[in-house]
Amino acid sequence: MGDVKWIRLSIDMFNNRKIKYLRSLPEGNNIILIWVMLLTIAGRCNTSGMIFLTENVPYTTKMLAKELDFEENTIILAINALVQLGMIDYYNENLLITGWEEHQNIDGLEKIREQARKRQAKLRSKQKLLSDSNATHNVTVTQGNAIELDKEIEIDIDNKEHSLAYEKKYANDSFEMKCVNYLINSIASEMPNAKIPDNDKSIDDWCDHVEKMKRLDKQSEADIWSTLLYATSDNFWKSNIRSTKKFREKYETLFLQSKNKKNTKPQTQSTNKFNQFPQRVYSQTDYSSLEQRLLNKG
Repeated sequence: MGDVKWIRLSIDMFNNRKIKYLRSLPEGNNIILIWVMLLTIAGRCNTSGMIFLTENVPYTTKMLAKELDFEENTIILAINALVQLGMIDYYNENLLITGWEEHQNIDGLEKIREQARKRQAKLRSKQKLLSDSNATHNVTVTQGNAIELDKEIEIDIDNKEHSLAYEKKYANDSFEMKCVNYLINSIASEMPNAKIPDNDKSIDDWCDHVEKMKRLDKQSEADIWSTLLYATSDNFWKSNIRSTKKFREKYETLFLQSKNKKNTKPQTQSTNKFNQFPQRVYSQTDYSSLEQRLLNKG
């Protein structure tokens, strides 16, 4: 589970046409309340907008009814209405908040900023160490260590100056940014100390790979998005897809696997209790035919 404490709601929320429509429905105010409750559950679960009890146990309507203290019929009515309006969707049996980035709190961004602040503090510490090495402090710095520290400082300073002067290429509401933010949040929820973009330039670099998937690889936004959802929810792939570059490299495999998983139908063939061997289901016609063959043999 994530450590999200806040979600965002627009102050114009009740002027939204979808919200107005929901309020006009039977039990409309309850539907709006359930919607807000689902947002809080999504924030509590992770930073990707998924709603589940655990990663392997999706919520059922009965479970949600008990947790949110509503009748199950009201929960079903609310979910159907929210799905119809595209406010939530189903993915691998889990509910998914669509447009989650609009509601995601600042905690996710704050984690990135905190990582940057720690690096800056480390930079200042290194600078002070180099300065104090020439003073009367009891600090011993070998020539080799000083050179290595100096190189790291120069790199950090260069990156910082470059970031300050850099002009972003992708708008915050662009599809590329939507994918990158979703992947960053997914990675951070799995491994808070993971290496993720922490400045505009590195974020744009990740966006470039998504843009190339559209422009060069001729992939549709819908396919890219659904495949990204699969890559970040599959137990194997979510630990291997750690950047948009890797996502693009493995896209064809991911796309085919996600389609095959959706098209896989559960087995309906019955099994007996002895070693789980398949058991054929006989119809009345089968029994009549068998009986006739036996009579003819007699």
